[in-house]
Amino acid sequence: MEMLTNKADDVRPLSDQRTANKNLLSEYTYYHGMVPPQDVPELLEKDGDFLLRKEQVKKGLLIAVLSVRCDDVVKHFIINKSDKGEYYIENLRAKTIEDLVQSHLKSGEPLSKASQARLKRAVPRQEWMLNHEDIIFRECVGQRNPDSVEEYVGEFVYNNVTRPVFLKTVGITCSRNVRARVMKEARLLRSLRHPNVGEIYGVALHYSPIILVLEYFSKSLHTHLKQNAGQISEEDRRRFITEAAAGFAYLAENGCIHRDISAKICKLSDALEVKISGFSLCENTKEMHESNNIQIAVKWQAPEVLKGGNFSLKSDVWSFGILMWEVYNDGAEPYAGMTPSVVKSMILEDDYKMPVPQASLQLNGNQEKA
Repeated sequence: MEMLTNKADDVRPLSDQRTANKNLLSEYTYYHGMVPPQDVPELLEKDGDFLLRKEQVKKGLLIAVLSVRCDDVVKHFIINKSDKGEYYIENLRAKTIEDLVQSHLKSGEPLSKASQARLKRAVPRQEWMLNHEDIIFRECVGQRNPDSVEEYVGEFVYNNVTRPVFLKTVGITCSRNVRARVMKEARLLRSLRHPNVGEIYGVALHYSPIILVLEYFSKSLHTHLKQNAGQISEEDRRRFITEAAAGFAYLAENGCIHRDISAKICKLSDALEVKISGFSLCENTKEMHESNNIQIAVKWQAPEVLKGGNFSLKSDVWSFGILMWEVYNDGAEPYAGMTPSVVKSMILEDDYKMPVPQASLQLNGNQEKA
């Protein structure tokens, strides 16, 4: 991403380290928080559309940026603050950011001579951009590590209604890669709407930490299978598989490869309806790249993934087959008693496949008779 700024000697980017008020920018309706550059083009539709945001330039350092559409491209301008307390980009200076923006709007003066970018219309925040003040943290459900993604159970207040939620946070000390990965997950989830796919309520972006606010489920399909071993009806097992299949088919139709399918990432609503979650490894087929550095659950992966990291919709189908095995074995671990390395060797060298559960064989037999 190209950052454009003036060439004066007193370039002083406005950063979080130079202001004690983390809400300094939040008062502006066109402030979009730490929305990543990848999300900006779709927000700025016409020439002159602009928004204010923060950009992480290095670990732990955020700066204020004006993003503006100039014909077919979006340009990004660093907002500076002089020692006299004046805000500026190149020539015009003002006591507040709002005054600076209004000066450019009224005068029509470009933000910089080189770019000729002019401000015409402020784009307001989107509905999915949530306020930190509406989010309540209750319990950490993962490891506490400020340099990585942290997960919590909490509450979200919307229209005076409080609902339980699952929270994923990205702190200011996280790397740009970690931040980009989480925002990519949020961008994907915002595009998905299906009865069997977990919902995202939005993202709090105004200041650090970034918080993904997700639909909350008290237990997973895996937990339910284990807790009710031997007591689940064949009808419910078929329903679990059918609902999961509907959710994964929807992902496939939208070009999404989940890459982490198992009974644990299938959550259950209060009505025991399957809801797919765990999208941190999910990729769009149009954006697929080499995936050699990700951690995978060996026992759920297809041979081509174990051999060369080649994920596809077909490898998701293999993983779904292991999920079906889990459903008909009351959540038992696949390849019980074997280490991941042994399982990998048996699959690749011996073409080993687990025995089909007797209950599912009976189901297939009944379907053939029908």
